Amino acid sequence: MSGTPNSSKVSGAKVTLLENRIRNLEKELKDAKDASAVDIALVNLLETVGHKYQRGKVKPPPAPTARQRKSDNHEGVAGVVLSDWHWGERVDKDCVNGLNEYNAVIADRRASRIFNKSLVMLDPTPGKYDALVLPFLGDMLSGIIHEELVATNDGSVIEGILSLLTKLEAGLVEYAQHFPLVQVVATYGNHGRMDRRKTHKSQSSLNYETLVFRLLEKHMKARMGDKCNVHFKIATASDVTVQVYDKTYLLTHGDQFDNNPGSCFERVRAGDAAK
Repeated sequence: MSGTPNSSKVSGAKVTLLENRIRNLEKELKDAKDASAVDIALVNLLETVGHKYQRGKVKPPPAPTARQRKSDNHEGVAGVVLSDWHWGERVDKDCVNGLNEYNAVIADRRASRIFNKSLVMLDPTPGKYDALVLPFLGDMLSGIIHEELVATNDGSVIEGILSLLTKLEAGLVEYAQHFPLVQVVATYGNHGRMDRRKTHKSQSSLNYETLVFRLLEKHMKARMGDKCNVHFKIATASDVTVQVYDKTYLLTHGDQFDNNPGSCFERVRAGDAAK
């Protein structure tokens, strides 16, 4: 049986061919949906092509999106989580049977290692990443919420803020040179609060960490000007969200779960269920 491209009749052989193609596309679609978020554009492509085959028409695929794997080297978005540095705290090894030690020098050395090692591990060659997401999850400062900390901290809270700010700025400048975009998402912890007793209103504006993040944002914009590729999202509540492609992540320090019963993991699960 003969026909033309505009004919409404399709031969049995072509129907069989299209049905086989649809089954293959459906299998590929299922496999793609199990893949990472980086491949979500491929899922959309397969759905579109499969739908067009079912209608007996084939159109060119849509233009690639930012979420589509651009090359074998492309890995999407990188992430480095920074949390609980307790910058400014001092731990004397003689007071803990030599099991641990922490002070301003060690903190600075550890921070440098985090920035350097993360760059080595991620290996951000050109075109490999769309962005770096950098969550700060709180307690970056030791703070003064306990009398013991006031007495034993390695310097005053103001000295801690200034030295931490300097260290974070240096790390962000280094990241900004290797990634097309650096997205900072910052939430505060309990150790940075200005009052020893926890409050429920205006927690963000009464926390030294918020001051660190806002100063850091101003410093980066002033330092890099119009070429600044470091963007900030600073929490105004105990939780903050960040969207990576089509996924939304909720970030929180977790001290709000302290009153939940059970082990630390059970407390987190209970808090997650409540939210």
